[in-house]
Amino acid sequence: MLKAQVALVSVFLCAAVSTRAVDRRCLRELPLQISQIWKSAPVQRRTDGALYTPTTENYTNCPGATLRCFAAEMKVLMKEWEITNVRLSLSNALNKTSRRFQQPDSDCLHCELLQEENGQTFLERLTEVVQMMNSQFCKKAAPSKRRRRG
Repeated sequence: MLKAQVALVSVFLCAAVSTRAVDRRCLRELPLQISQIWKSAPVQRRTDGALYTPTTENYTNCPGATLRCFAAEMKVLMKEWEITNVRLSLSNALNKTSRRFQQPDSDCLHCELLQEENGQTFLERLTEVVQMMNSQFCKKAAPSKRRRRG
């Protein structure tokens, strides 16, 4: 009976360790969504408009505020470019993720104080920030071990 309990505990512990929670700040699907927005944009409007655009430096210092700014400006961009075939899931994901950072915004610049850029630059900066986040928070797949034939 004792051996069975030990075996059961061992199985449980192995399962708990192997199913570690994924960091919810990992946003693997966002680069694809950003690309879809870019492809949906009217060519003549890609360099029009002015959107408050955070940088990777803003993200490093104030990740939550940076993501909230990107989320708000993404809604503006979608309206300005009249993109209706792409859901606002990108903006929602940025807002939701922004709440996962436990840093006060008191020392952060308000979105309206950031440099204004056109839509193309805005999406490029957003992509840079998302890639930076993913490099920090997404698990890297372990390299597969291949057998050498020889």
